[in-house]
Amino acid sequence: MIEENFTCQQLYVTPNTLKLEKPNTSYIDQLSVDDIAFKNKFIKLIKKELTVEIDSYKKAISNKEYLKASQLVHRLKHKVSILGLKKGYNLALDFENELKENTNSFASKEKFDKMLNKMVKFLECL
Repeated sequence: MIEENFTCQQLYVTPNTLKLEKPNTSYIDQLSVDDIAFKNKFIKLIKKELTVEIDSYKKAISNKEYLKASQLVHRLKHKVSILGLKKGYNLALDFENELKENTNSFASKEKFDKMLNKMVKFLECL
């Protein structure tokens, strides 16, 4: 993951830190319908899965297993959507296709990695 020095406050105050929209819990709030226990369990699950999937994604990229990486990006794409990142979802879709095509250009990789970092930081702040 690309190291960025974000604070929790910056995630909420600075909307264009990565020139992408900010993660949010709007979808999770809709699902939980004021059930705080459900919301907390759901967030805990997302945190756990996101960490595992990012680690697997990084390993696949490192090993140049681009088809496997595209499958992992596909899974990560759903977390992107859950955290309300509509533009980020499209970015993930583009990157997934770049990986499938295996052109080695991967124009979206840097932005995708920054978005993942921002998602992790956001979840750490919850």
